[in-house]
Parts: sequence; C-alpha cells; structure tokens
Amino acid sequence: MKPSRFGFVFLLLLHTLWACSPTEDVSLAIIGGTLIDGSGTEPVHDAVVTVRHGLVVCAGSAAECPYQADAPRLDASGRWIIPGLIDSHIHWQAWYDSEGTLSPETAARAARFYLANGITTVVDVGGQRWVKDEQRQVLNEVELAGGPAPRMLFSGWIDRRTVDESPSQSAGSLARDLLATGVSGLKIRNGLTPAEYQEIVAEADRVGRPVYGHTYYQEGRDFIDHTAVAASTGVDGVFHVLGIPPVPEDRMPPLPAEPLEDWEAWWLAGAALWSHTTVESQESLIRIMVDHGTWLQPTLVTEQDLIDPDYFSDSPLWARSPWTRDDYLAGFPQFEGEELEQYRAAYRQMQAFVRRFHEAGGMLVAGTDGVPIPGVGMQEELRLLVEAGVPPMTALQAATRNAALAWRQEDRMGTLQEGLAADLLVLDGNPLTDIRNTGEIWRVVKDGEVFDPAELLR
Repeated sequence: MKPSRFGFVFLLLLHTLWACSPTEDVSLAIIGGTLIDGSGTEPVHDAVVTVRHGLVVCAGSAAECPYQADAPRLDASGRWIIPGLIDSHIHWQAWYDSEGTLSPETAARAARFYLANGITTVVDVGGQRWVKDEQRQVLNEVELAGGPAPRMLFSGWIDRRTVDESPSQSAGSLARDLLATGVSGLKIRNGLTPAEYQEIVAEADRVGRPVYGHTYYQEGRDFIDHTAVAASTGVDGVFHVLGIPPVPEDRMPPLPAEPLEDWEAWWLAGAALWSHTTVESQESLIRIMVDHGTWLQPTLVTEQDLIDPDYFSDSPLWARSPWTRDDYLAGFPQFEGEELEQYRAAYRQMQAFVRRFHEAGGMLVAGTDGVPIPGVGMQEELRLLVEAGVPPMTALQAATRNAALAWRQEDRMGTLQEGLAADLLVLDGNPLTDIRNTGEIWRVVKDGEVFDPAELLR
C-alpha cells in the first residue's frame, strides 16, 4: 500500500528534525565568533561551528546550527573563525640533523611549531629524493601518535636525474611507481621535456593526483622556461613566480658570459628578466595558464631577504628555528647598491604579474618554501599577496580552499562545511581588514581538538 501524502510529509519532517536535532550530541560547539568559512561567502556574525568525530557538523548562524545544552563550548565572542591554514610548500629536511636524520623528538617539536602558528596541514614537496622512507615513517608515527601535529601530505619528485637513474628511464613509469607509494602528488623539476610532462600528467590523472613544480631551469648559459607548454599539457600548478618571467624574444638581454661561475650574478640575471617583460607578454602567459586551469604558487616570501636586508632580522622566533639567521642568509645572495635596486624593480614586476593573474581569474595557492623560519612564513606570504594587490579574502583562500583544491583534497579540508575536517583558527583580529591578523591566533582546532598556541610552544 502506498503511504498517504500526509504520511510522506510527516516522515520527511521527522527526518529533517532528526538530522538537525539539538539533542544529537556534538563533541564541541564554537560559539559567538564571526565565521569566515573559506568559501568566499560573506562572513557570518555570532556564528556557531559544531563538531563531531573530528568533522564539522554545521557552520553557520546560531539558528542553523543547534547543539545540545551540555555540549562542550569554546566561546569565540568578539573573535574571528577561519579554516586552518595549509602550507602547501614545505621541506621537512629543514629539520634534519647533520647526519641527515630526523629524530622523533625533533619531528614532534616541529609538528607542534607548525600547529602553534596555525598550520593545520603541510605538504612536503621535497619528494622521495629528500624524504626517505625512514624519515617519512618518523613523521607518520608523530601524526598517528595522536599528539599535536598538522596533517601531512607528501610529494613524489621527478626531474631529469631521477628519470635517468630509474630502472625504466621513463618519466611515465617513474610517475606510476611513485604514485603507487601513496604520495599526494608529483613534483616536476629540471630537464624534463614537454612529452615527459604529458606522460607524467597521464599517470597522475589516472589516480586523481596533481602534478606541479618548477617549469623552468637553467641549462648552460640559457634560461629554459616551459611554463606555457606545461600548462597546455595539463600540469596543474607552477611554483615560484621568480622563475617564470615571460620575456619577448626581442627584449631578451645578454646573460652572464659563463654559467655558474658567479652564482649570485646568475641569480640576479634570472630575476632581472622580469624587468624586460611587458604587460602584453605577462597577459599572454596568464591567458594560457588561466585557460588551462593552471594555478600559481608565487612564494613571494622567498624574495623578501633579497629586497630587504633587514627583513625578519629582529624576530624572537629565530630561537625556535632549525637554523640561525646567519646560516639561513648564507643560502641567498646579498645584493647592495645598484644590484639591490635592480632586484627590487624585478620584484615589482613579479607583484604586478600576481595581481594580473588574480584579476584574470587565475587561482592563487599559498606556500612558503619553509622560509624565513619553517612554520612562520605563511602569515608573511598572505601579507605579501595583499601587498601585491590581491584582496584579503582571496589571499586567505589561497591558504585554505585553493590549497585544498590544488591538491584535490577539497572533500576533506579547506573550508568549514559539513563533513569536512574540523580544522580552524580562532583569531583575535579580523583578517579581512588586516591580513596580518591571521597571526593573531587565540586558539587552534585540529580535527576537533582545541589547542592553545602558547601551550604548544612550551
């Protein structure tokens, strides 16, 4: 017998009431703050975020998100709630000792440091070339032990050397082998051909993993830039705006006479190419990238010590860094006088490209390359994106929603929506009026567990 229309409506109403029932226990209710959920929608004032089993049950207004009377609560009144930040460009080897090993103690300390600074997910892009099985096991044990730690994703690494040293000497076969180890994506680097890009992308697409990395390199006296070709062959993302200056052939300046004799001169020569780009050449590359859905990870923070010799010099956080400031600076050229002004002029063109890329509809993804101090560069990268002309909401999405989309993890994290990871920050200031407030962290919530940043740093 068919149910009556009244009976059907009654059952539907009963189901709706059950799904939204305030008596259905949640493990945490975060109440009273202004919610910026990462999706780009307008902030919700006096919001509620409810959590169960480490996942978001509801994120919205108090009327939309009921919870039981005795639910544990975190009062965020007068504060702002944002998704946890994703640093999608780190290198765990920054924490290795002089023997190239990573102790469980150091890994746990590093994990707490990232989390204290609002980083709830990290992506190591060093690949198997640097994160060997034993180090990866140590990191996995830290995460699985249930202590304070960000979620950890790892990359496979493919370049000319790793292809030539692989048993098959085939980029496609190497990609397939790396993907079989469970990596979250494939990083490409120097010396690969457009045909090899296609092989790598084909293998990654079969298992739903992204391909990203350096689409340019130095060969002899030449700077080789395959960015446009890589985008056309399906490479998902490009690292480092520094390396992709689209210089028209008739504007290419003379390069240093001898390669690698003076690495600082080559560094400056490569960066200075940006001063020889044009608005038209920049927009041409941008159109290709946007048309093919290729995202950009600018890593503007990696340029700061080169344009400002005093950058971050007085930060007390150097005491917690795996390296001293002097050791860190030894890896970068130190320009002065006319050379410094050349670099600053080039950097202004990099900023313009990032702004134009955003304005053309390109997706920006935030990553730090682990500088200036692993774990604390993300707030700086977001500030620099805004300084380049990117709206604060877009900058925030670059480290949340966009990063999740880039690594095809949007069904797990990146926004505060039902069923996604309960990774979030409660801030003392509004990041949409001052993006630096992403560093004013009152509480960190990772998988529904609440952490006090001060306690994490003890």
